[in-house]
Amino acid sequence: AHDAAATLRNKLRTNSAREEFLKDARSGSASLEELKLALALKWQRARNFGYDEDDWEAAMEDMAACKFEGPNGKEALAAALKARLPESSDESVDQLAVRSLEALQFVDRGL
Repeated sequence: AHDAAATLRNKLRTNSAREEFLKDARSGSASLEELKLALALKWQRARNFGYDEDDWEAAMEDMAACKFEGPNGKEALAAALKARLPESSDESVDQLAVRSLEALQFVDRGL
């Protein structure tokens, strides 16, 4: 997991790379596993730097406990995202993930 995190942090080290990553996620072409790792790293950063106002830390802990894996993992992740995002409706998990990253200023503040 640490190697994958380091690889993703390196891949997304610039604002333009993060913008491109969000574009891919919006279109559904981003890997779900890479998207989940980006979420976990972003939630961790928000906690560590004191801007986690919506309890993303609890979602991060659920991710670490593998609650978003297996046959119902995608639905569980969507539910966790919807619980923390205002006015979420029938958005896909990719769209919800993008909104989570945007809410935490992913492009400007990075991972």
